[in-house]
Parts: sequence; C-alpha cells; structure tokens
Amino acid sequence: MEKSERGCDVGISHHNGDNLNFPLPPPPSYNEIFSGVQPAQGSFSTQSHPIYTYVDFCPDGPNSKYPELIEKANSWLSVNRSYLLLSCESVTLPVQKGNICRQQSVHWLALNNGRDWVTILRCWIKRVQGQIPEQSQVIKTLAHMPEKKKSLSITISNNRYGMGFRGYNPEMPSFSDESQSLKKLNENLANSPLPGKILRVESIKKKVTDSRSMITNLDPDTLYWTEGELVTTCFVYYTRILYLEGEPTNQQIGWKDFIPTMMLNPGNPQAPKFASFPDTFYKVSQWVQSQQDKRVTNIQSMEARVMMDPPFPQINSRPVVHSHLNQMAYSRMLSFMYGNKKAMFLRVYYVLEEGASAQAPQCLLSRTFAPYRLTPQTYENPVENVMRLDRWVNYNEAILPFSEKNILCAESVTIPTNLYSKLPLDEGSMSHNVSANQFVSGIRLYLNGACQEPPLQVIGCPPPVVFTQESSCCTIL
Repeated sequence: MEKSERGCDVGISHHNGDNLNFPLPPPPSYNEIFSGVQPAQGSFSTQSHPIYTYVDFCPDGPNSKYPELIEKANSWLSVNRSYLLLSCESVTLPVQKGNICRQQSVHWLALNNGRDWVTILRCWIKRVQGQIPEQSQVIKTLAHMPEKKKSLSITISNNRYGMGFRGYNPEMPSFSDESQSLKKLNENLANSPLPGKILRVESIKKKVTDSRSMITNLDPDTLYWTEGELVTTCFVYYTRILYLEGEPTNQQIGWKDFIPTMMLNPGNPQAPKFASFPDTFYKVSQWVQSQQDKRVTNIQSMEARVMMDPPFPQINSRPVVHSHLNQMAYSRMLSFMYGNKKAMFLRVYYVLEEGASAQAPQCLLSRTFAPYRLTPQTYENPVENVMRLDRWVNYNEAILPFSEKNILCAESVTIPTNLYSKLPLDEGSMSHNVSANQFVSGIRLYLNGACQEPPLQVIGCPPPVVFTQESSCCTIL
C-alpha cells in the first residue's frame, strides 16, 4: 500500500498508526496498474466500492509538478473507463513526518515547528451503471499567475508581545490586483480558446517567498511548501482551470464573492461574530437563480482575513499586503501569539460561453458530510464519510428524478474543532482563530434540484459519545 500512497488511491481507506486497515478491498497501486503488472482486466473490482467516491493523485516527491498529477489521473481514467469523472479539485493537505495526511479525518497543525503542505489532485467519480464508454475522459489544466510588479519593502518590528525582528526589511513581491488578473486571463482565453469544456475554476494559495530564504518561486505547478514559525511568508493567489478535452470553445470566466454578515460584539468589539454558512449560502442561491446567462461551474470556500484595525473590525475578502487593497498577494507571520480571526467566504465561479444556452441552477442546495465523532478525541475515518455520502445520493436517486447531473460540484472542506470540548462539531461555522490547530475533514456537495434527507437508519446513526472528566481536560506536560 506504500506504493499506492505515492501514486493514486481511492478515498475509502483508513490510516491507523503504522497499520493500514481497509474495511473494503483496496484498489491496486499506481505501479500495479501501469507498470505492466496489471490486475485482471486492468482495473480494480468494483463490486465492493461505492458508486460515488473520489480518487486522490499524490506527488511522488517534493520535485513533482502539477502536470504529473494530471498525467496520472488521465492514465487512471483510461484504464478504469467504468468510472465517470464528475469533477475534480486541487486539495492542499498538511504533511507530517513525511506523510501526506489524507487518510485520517482529524488534522493537528503544530505551530511551534512550522507547517509543511502539499497540493494533490482529487477526482470525484461515479461508477457507470450501464454500457461502459469506449473512450476515456481526458483532463487538461491551465494555470494563470497574476503579473508580478515591483517588490515592497516591509518593516518587521517587535510586536506587542516583544517578538519579531526589529528593523528587518525583507523585499516582498507585489502583484497585479484581482480585476486586472482576471481581465488578462480572459484576454488569453479569447485569443486562444480552450480545447474543451471547463469543469472547475479555482483560486489556489501559493507560497512565493519568506523573510528567511527570500527565494522567489513563481511556478504555479510546484506542489510542496513550508511555512515556518515567526517567519513572515508571502503568498499569492493564482487561478487554475481544469477542463475536459474537446472541441475549442470560446469561454470567458468570472466569479462573485459572498461574505458572511459580520455582527459586532458590544462587549468585545475585537471579537466579532459572523453569520452561519446556511445564511451566507442563501444569498448565493438567490443570486445564482437570477443569473440564467451564466453556467456555474463550482463554488469554493475561501479564507478572508478580519482586519482588526480601529475603529472596528472589517472583513477583507481579497488578500492584501498591508494597506494595498484588492491585491492577489499578502504576507503573514505564523505564531501562537496572534489572536486574529479568519472568516470564510464563498466564491461562485461561472462561465460565459459563446453560442451556448447556459442555464443557471433553478434550485441551488448544499449538503455537508462530516465524520461522526466516536470518542471525545477521535472521529470516524474517511471511509464511513464517503460511504454515507454514497448512500445519501443513492437514496435520492431511488425516490426522486435525481442523478449525477444534479450534483453541481463537490468540495473538500476543513471544519475547526476542539477535541477537548463537549460541544458538537459546528459544520456551519464561517470563522475561526488564526491559531486554531485542530480541524476535521469533511465533504460538501452543491446540488442543482430538489433532494430529500434520508432516514438516519439509511445513512447511519451517529454513535453516542461519552465524556469523562479525564477526556474533557488536557494535560500540560
């Protein structure tokens, strides 16, 4: 299974310590499929696997590039034509002790030693029920970096806790703003139409440089990066398009942001509260239904920094470098001491197609699947969560005119948690502290059309969690 972790892996496995425990037969490794030592018929048995699931394609090492993930995915799809690609997404995961943390539901992000990250490609697929197509789907990608401008000299002085580097002036690069970058991208698409249909558009955060190394990396295809403690790191958001190979089509992209309503706390103005995900998503749904000329490709949950400057906090949905608003880049220092908040906002991506009769969803809904809590400090593994999603979709297909066409897109989300709290997981939270270091991995479906919630006995009842005095407290060593 070690080989499979380096190549591709279906999202139904669970990592438990040093042992791999599969409640279902594992798929073959990437090398087993493509090195000539192929299983029967060149693909894994589909009898025990869910109809709706995902496949992860991971880099082979720190020098791997994003096109290699696309190549792996296309090779896998060519062999496993019994699966239909529904959508795909770039997922950034933590790396701990050299292992990509993709087989457990709970992530602990240590701050004292910095953080290591990697980007993988996740493909959402459905098992074909009828005739298997003769030709496989082919994924293509296009990355667009905002234009780099002159560098900015940022003074890092002691903060209010007496930490920092007094008088240090690293040169952080500056980039064109969001509107300029989108305009340039659409100009490129007009001059060179994409040979295929756009599946997904996404904004991906990339580390450009930091105050320790000052080595600038503007390659959007790199996959690994590190964020050190007490090191000012400069990030940039670039745009990546994922599309299916086909006939050249004139397509223009756009997006619209929906920020959660902020409610000031009279008792503590520096600790604002935010509207929940359902309240924010309601605004998304109302807007989408009024945009019948646009084809909505996907919805992405993104971070927004809460500016704590007086006279009151403000949500800034666009990354900034200090006072330079509407920029595609920003810098931050990772530290236990920072109590700043992050708010999540929703970005809706759409495509305008020449000569096509695009129709926006008539009824846009969402459904979040979070792993159940088993004990005060453990959650079920991703296997049960994917299987529950599969049972949920199959139930709706059985009782409603519902199919994969009703699934607009799927998104992997992280939900802040506190393993020492008795409070249930807040799936609708739209904010958390920057210093939060415990997260649960979940799945969010965005749906076009009516759906019905199955009885708990169909998708599985959450187990009772018993809290003891020992389990609700932490020991400081």
